[in-house]
Amino acid sequence: MKQGKLVTPITIKDFSLFRKFKNGYKNTLTYNAQAVNGWNPKGESKHRLGLKYYDGDNLLTIGHFQRNGSKHFHLIPCESSIQKIKELAKILFEISGSSVYIKKIGKEQRDTLLIASAFFEVNEDDGWSENAPLEDDTHPEQIIDSETILEELDKTRKQSQVKDTYVRAIKRYVDSGRLKVEYYDSTNTRQRKDALRIVQKFFDIQEERKNNLSVPEDYFNIVNLKPAGVDYFSSIFYVDEKPAAFYFAERAEEIVHVYANLTLRDEFRYLSEFILIHLLQEAFKKGVKKANLGGSETKGLDDFKRKFKPIGQNKMYWLLFKPTQQQ
Repeated sequence: MKQGKLVTPITIKDFSLFRKFKNGYKNTLTYNAQAVNGWNPKGESKHRLGLKYYDGDNLLTIGHFQRNGSKHFHLIPCESSIQKIKELAKILFEISGSSVYIKKIGKEQRDTLLIASAFFEVNEDDGWSENAPLEDDTHPEQIIDSETILEELDKTRKQSQVKDTYVRAIKRYVDSGRLKVEYYDSTNTRQRKDALRIVQKFFDIQEERKNNLSVPEDYFNIVNLKPAGVDYFSSIFYVDEKPAAFYFAERAEEIVHVYANLTLRDEFRYLSEFILIHLLQEAFKKGVKKANLGGSETKGLDDFKRKFKPIGQNKMYWLLFKPTQQQ
């Protein structure tokens, strides 16, 4: 896609631009650098953080990915009028000749666009993958009360599945001295290589199970870039000196949004819950009492998040702009 004055590459300096609109999970540099990244082999681009459209009032990000042999633009309205979504969808369709995916929109925008010509709900045939037609929006974003979760850990008689697993992790890894936790810094070459090893091994396991909905490259921007000046939380975990787990989250307003929570759980049992609680504890120290765990591609991942007793959900929608399709 040719760049004009309004369409430019996303850069690390854009973190304040995304925060300007205060629009939840999708309105951070971290989310968009992952969602429209240029590393994905199905949409490789020299613009590694993806592209953005910004005219002073409307901010939308743009990615270009391959699905079943055809290439499609992805358009994410971080903050946008309905008219601007229509305009850009039409332009992107004319450039590519392929349907355009409008991602991560709320119900009100979805309902309004469905009334317009050429916008359709994503069905099984058009879904981005067979088992997760809306990628990580297949299941809703889960919002949890960190304070309640952490209080339950301190109550002697209060039992829960999360607490049970957390206690097991403490006994197996902490009390035995096997666990080492380091704050993650992407400028630390050793840590960066170890984080990439975790990412690669995590997806190797998913591929073996034929559950490879995402790809390792989707996490490269998170691992490689440190958004200076942003409240963010990231740690890397070692068990017996081996890289075992990694998380990355960004604070926006009074909530911490979780974008990576990767554990080699087959090798290191009980760590998945442990590292998420570690993140909640770190955020709580800075006064952040809520967390958005994001949406999920699979029911299994959604079930994991529900163990933390969500206090709310955000259901996000996708639409397809396809002028040639009959209404």
